[in-house]
Amino acid sequence: WIVGISAMYYMIFAVAIIAFLLQKTQKIGRTVTVALCVADAVLIVLPLLSSLRFYDMMLPWVIIQTVANAVLFVCLIKELISVDWKEKLACASMMLLLTAFEADAVATACGFWRGGTISQYVFAVLFISAFVIVLFIIPKNILALKKAKDLELQRSRLELEKNAIEAELKESRVAIMLSQIRPHFIYNTLGTIERLCIKDPQKAFELVRNFSLYLRGNFSELDSVVPIRFSEEIKHVQYYVNIEKVRFPDITIEYQLEFSDFTVPAISVQPLVENAIKHGLMPLESGGKVVIRSYKTDTHFCVEVVDNGAGFDTVAAINKKEHVGLNNIRERLRAIVNGELTVESTIGEGTKATIMIPKGENI
Repeated sequence: WIVGISAMYYMIFAVAIIAFLLQKTQKIGRTVTVALCVADAVLIVLPLLSSLRFYDMMLPWVIIQTVANAVLFVCLIKELISVDWKEKLACASMMLLLTAFEADAVATACGFWRGGTISQYVFAVLFISAFVIVLFIIPKNILALKKAKDLELQRSRLELEKNAIEAELKESRVAIMLSQIRPHFIYNTLGTIERLCIKDPQKAFELVRNFSLYLRGNFSELDSVVPIRFSEEIKHVQYYVNIEKVRFPDITIEYQLEFSDFTVPAISVQPLVENAIKHGLMPLESGGKVVIRSYKTDTHFCVEVVDNGAGFDTVAAINKKEHVGLNNIRERLRAIVNGELTVESTIGEGTKATIMIPKGENI
């Protein structure tokens, strides 16, 4: 009984492993495993409920097991055709195990030896081989786990850096908004409106309209990461210019827009015009001119803001807080349209700011 049940359990265990390894014929393998379990249970219970001896069940068991082995052998052959070399090795090992059982069965029937001598040796060899393979696999798995943890840490760091960049962009947007909507600019514009309400109500009405449109553009578009049409940006520039020309009627603003069918980040050209007026023309005793150009080359869409004002030393160190507008424009151009901003200036002659946007970024 002990030897017979051990043999049954051994083969059920082997069949279960084979069924687990099967992929294309896994359903057949599971069916064979279940059927074999039921048959073995019947062969064990019959001697307990009848006059049959357990030893009498060995021949039916060998026949049933042989049929099951034949089905599984065919399944393993089908698996060998499509799997990789590692799975081929596993299938070949299981086929060797099935063959060893059949060899033991034939040898026992012919009287060469009794029991599963070949199966024992084959199982021992396969067990030792599997043990050695595991010794190689475990270190690799440990290294793979360590690599996975390193990748997870790297992903976490990238996420933290991303959050830090987003926070920095938010701070930058607030800073540029404050630099664009300067308190003294608001006070001066409101003061001009107040005086015009008495002297020229119609002009005051136009100034209020331009001022409200200017503020609306700054507050509604600055936080957007979606580029807008250049024509929309030029409208915002005009609102600002109309305000400044009321306060400083002797300045000249010229538009040379050769091409405008492309996109730019919102509030990217207007700050350049503001810098040209504030830092270029205001230091002059009178007058001054700002030219706004747009054109295209073979590879880029270009926007230039040129003034003939005071100019400045581009080599000298620039205070980031004072030039937060330019820094923000550079960052947003790079992030939104992969563009660039260059500034050239000569003291006493003027300044030229150039935006260059690759054509491939405007679809």
